[in-house]
Amino acid sequence: MYFKQKKIDGSFTIFESDLNFDVDIATKLTEEEIKGYLLQKAKNEKLAKLNDFHASEAVKVFTIKLANGALTKISVDADTRYLLDEQISLLNFKKIQGEADPKWLYQNGIDMPLNLTAPVGIRLYIGALVDANFKAKKIHEKAIAILKTIEEIEKYDLKIGYRLNQILSF
Repeated sequence: MYFKQKKIDGSFTIFESDLNFDVDIATKLTEEEIKGYLLQKAKNEKLAKLNDFHASEAVKVFTIKLANGALTKISVDADTRYLLDEQISLLNFKKIQGEADPKWLYQNGIDMPLNLTAPVGIRLYIGALVDANFKAKKIHEKAIAILKTIEEIEKYDLKIGYRLNQILSF
């Protein structure tokens, strides 16, 4: 059975118990209140799964493929974006200093000698990927909020709209 107990501030705590409580301590929920409580609980659980998924490697990491077939994974986190901005500045400085075609070496298991267009392209790609996945998350949050049944919530696919397993080729 589900019960609600009024707090000092006027709000309610809802809890489940096999025990029967004194009416002065807690009030048994109506069938409608139970349905509403369970629906909100299912929505909260789905939103927690969405947050976990949004923070997962499937969303936050993509692959760069070089012409020679070499692959490396790059995260879309702020540290990577900072590194790319730093490298873009360094390569621009090398060009100003007269180096005809400065190369960027990205260490992530393998060296990737790429020219200036690579980190600029990767930086732009990361921005587009982060934006697209953020928009997908916001759409999911709104969609979950309007679902009407627990069955709809359970069947709801969190991966729709996300850009996953992306491969950027150079």
